[in-house]
Amino acid sequence: MNSSDPLPGPSVQRLLVVDDNPEVLEMVAFILRQIGWGVDTAGDGRSALALASERRWAATILDIDLPDVDGIELLLLLRSRPGGAGLPAVFITGRADLQRSRLIASLGRAILLPKPFDWMDITDAVGELLGNTPSTASDN
Repeated sequence: MNSSDPLPGPSVQRLLVVDDNPEVLEMVAFILRQIGWGVDTAGDGRSALALASERRWAATILDIDLPDVDGIELLLLLRSRPGGAGLPAVFITGRADLQRSRLIASLGRAILLPKPFDWMDITDAVGELLGNTPSTASDN
């Protein structure tokens, strides 16, 4: 878990990044912080759910293949919490296939992003889901 980035101003929305690969987790968090998002990180589903009792996010970036819970199941758990309904999600995976693509499309407000990806893929996906950038985001 990490929420050590500087305290965001009132117009900065927060994102949650969950991945069990520390390199991917830190790279994605770094990219999003560089463009102005507040970012919380978790290395597994249990840590993400613990953070959810304290935070609300504008969107989440989830690895599908987490060690303790499937990323899709984690999104459904996050959406079932107070204030979590409709939480947008970018799913990242090294194993994209047609069945997963269809399942993620059926969730609504969710995008599948296959690995490898670059920083523009992440920022474009988050922007597409939220229809904004950190500088145009409204108070959370």
